[in-house]
Amino acid sequence: MAEHDQFRISTVEGTNIIDVAYAGGLTREDEEQLHTVLDALIAEHGSVRVLARIGHIAWSRIEPAAAWLDAKGAKFLPDVEKAALVSEPGALQALTGLSAQAAPGIAWRSFGPDDEEAALAWLRS
Repeated sequence: MAEHDQFRISTVEGTNIIDVAYAGGLTREDEEQLHTVLDALIAEHGSVRVLARIGHIAWSRIEPAAAWLDAKGAKFLPDVEKAALVSEPGALQALTGLSAQAAPGIAWRSFGPDDEEAALAWLRS
């Protein structure tokens, strides 16, 4: 990854919440790590809630293999209860509306970068 790229995955202990922070490019290894954590959370809890903190996306630095694995990640959608997207206003928040149409069984909500605690509280509710 380039120095200014960010891809971090963590879980909120004792919950089915996965916290993904992403900015810049994306590698196959990043996507594989995400799939591994999702598989483990779903196996443990039966479902998952997603906190996605999305910064600037460098589309030219997304590896084709990563994009393919990302598309294959749609298999996880039936196991997602809620998804909170934290990003700059307008940057990717339109994606929340599109995602809600593509996966109507998931509760989707957008939050500004200063509302991360509110996003986490909403996921916990």
